[in-house]
Amino acid sequence: MLASDFINAWLVISVVFLLASIIKKSSLAVTLGLVFFLTSSMISSLLSSLMKLTNLDWLKYTPFNMLFLNFNESTASLEKVAHLNATQLGIGSLIYIIIFLIIGLLFYRRKEV
Repeated sequence: MLASDFINAWLVISVVFLLASIIKKSSLAVTLGLVFFLTSSMISSLLSSLMKLTNLDWLKYTPFNMLFLNFNESTASLEKVAHLNATQLGIGSLIYIIIFLIIGLLFYRRKEV
């Protein structure tokens, strides 16, 4: 349980770092980071419902779906919601963390501080 919370925290941190690196105004970056943090579970649920209604299988690989990692370990029935098992969610989350941190670092190096 602690590992999944740690990975989810790093996923959110990497998204916030990416937003802060891309957006020039820090107040807007902080606002978008908070909006992402507060609405991510709602967006995850909406995407899960959309996956059930349509054949858009690629939606299960979005960063929002990766936030189901800590729920998937505690309840086996949520594998039906996330459409991925805990291992796939963990690996996908780590991949997104690395991608977001690399892109954020590239933008941060070009940013005038």
